Amino acid sequence: MSLDTVVRTPWPKDGSFTSATASLPSDYLFITKQGKPYTKESFKSLWRVVRKKLGLAPREITFHDMRAKAASDEASDESAKELLHHNDVKVTRRVYRRKVPVSTPLPSAIGGREKA
Repeated sequence: MSLDTVVRTPWPKDGSFTSATASLPSDYLFITKQGKPYTKESFKSLWRVVRKKLGLAPREITFHDMRAKAASDEASDESAKELLHHNDVKVTRRVYRRKVPVSTPLPSAIGGREKA
C-alpha cells in the first residue's frame, strides 16, 4: 500500500474547492465515523496506525510531510497556496514546495564530452 493510497485526497484540477468540499460531510479532512473531528490524541493514535500499516518508523514521515507532498505535487506555487489555504505564496514556496525543478540536460552532459 502506498502513502498516496492512504492520504491523497482528490481535488478538482481547476482549483475550485467549492465543488469538492460541497459534498464533504465536514470541514475537517479526517473525521470519526460519527462525523466529528478527531481530538489531538485520537489523531496521534490514528497516525500511528497508518504509519504501522505502511511499515514506517515513527519519525520517518510526519503529517507535515504530507502537506508538503501535496503542495509539491501541485502544478504551480499559486495552486499549492490555494490548496493549503495560505494567504501568502511566499510561505508556501519557502516551507512546502520541496520538489527539485526538472530541467533538460545539455546533449554534451548526456553523452559525455566528445573527444577532440
